[in-house]
Amino acid sequence: MSVHPDAELQRLGRDLELLLRADAVLSECNDYDSRHSAHARAVKVMRAIHRLQPSTFEGVAVKLRALCFDFADFDRSKLTLKDGDVAEQQLGRLMMHVHQMAKRRARS
Repeated sequence: MSVHPDAELQRLGRDLELLLRADAVLSECNDYDSRHSAHARAVKVMRAIHRLQPSTFEGVAVKLRALCFDFADFDRSKLTLKDGDVAEQQLGRLMMHVHQMAKRRARS
């Protein structure tokens, strides 16, 4: 049985989704301590996703979801593309990966 090239990204993406759902439910219940714990774990998973490079479009989707969480977590209303902003640097890198993947797919 072959393993998907982005299996780790996909696993982390599922973990992130579960933690974000838990964060939302706990927010509705006003359970601050549990929500803070779920949110802190979601941030750790998001950072782990940021460290991995996607090799498929499925992996890109996971990276985009993590970036959406990253941007929403800081309540940004627009992109500034300032040097040093980790989320925005991640977005730039991801755009480059998508471009490279599309070029490879076009050649095959």
